[in-house]
Amino acid sequence: MVKKTSSYHHGNLKESILAVALQILTEENEKALTFRRLAKELNVSAMAPYKHFKNKEQILLKLIENGFTRLKANLLAASTSENLTQKLTQQGISYVEFAIAHAYQYQLMFSSHEGIVWSDEVQALSIETLGVMQETVSALLSERDCQNQQTAEVALMCWTLVHGITEMALSKNFPDQFDYTQFTHNTISVFVNGLS
Repeated sequence: MVKKTSSYHHGNLKESILAVALQILTEENEKALTFRRLAKELNVSAMAPYKHFKNKEQILLKLIENGFTRLKANLLAASTSENLTQKLTQQGISYVEFAIAHAYQYQLMFSSHEGIVWSDEVQALSIETLGVMQETVSALLSERDCQNQQTAEVALMCWTLVHGITEMALSKNFPDQFDYTQFTHNTISVFVNGLS
């Protein structure tokens, strides 16, 4: 059940629409997300949501953009260690934790959706977000004098590992009470040790 919003202020309707839309998508499904439903939940006129979004696809695209913004911020905030291996591990764990905590939004970010065309801004933001880990990989390769390794390729390998753990977790393919943090830590340690 979506929590009712008793009132709204003109300055935050757009953000309220996005918050309620994400809640409906997470708790129910995409068919349940309509402008009429949003207006009802937010206690506004039926036309009010159209002042900010022309259609459902625009709402979904904004949720994708917000998702990458939050993921990038999380990756940067997690990057506290001076040790590059630990730093990459922190970023990997942060990635998995974000996906588990915001499962629907994460899946929306990494899946194709009919009717949604990414803007140049969203495309650039997605590259910047994954570039956080690539920057750490680049520094790690330099530190280890791995001159024969291509940074972009190694970074993609690392992201693939972390993304794979995330997909397994979201698909409930791990045992109950599985320690994703330790598993991600161990996986990245093995990956880094294999660099030469």
